[in-house]
Amino acid sequence: MVTSALQNVMPYASVVTPARTTKEWIEAIEHAIADGGTGSAAERRAVARENTWDHCVDLLEGWLEGLLRDDSVTMDEGAGNRAGTL
Repeated sequence: MVTSALQNVMPYASVVTPARTTKEWIEAIEHAIADGGTGSAAERRAVARENTWDHCVDLLEGWLEGLLRDDSVTMDEGAGNRAGTL
């Protein structure tokens, strides 16, 4: 998978190829076509399973419940997510 080099994508750089410039996009797409891209298909599926919409909803619910219980919970203290991002 080739993606824009956004900050919230960087934790997944082991299974996606972030690209900034036109040249990087072309090279990354060519690599994906020729060699299957970054990471293995199994690794990409594992990351996808860990980051479903259901997982994001559960994470958000946990944050909201924590906020209702205690003002000290921050968005960075999510329940085991990568770098506190959705």
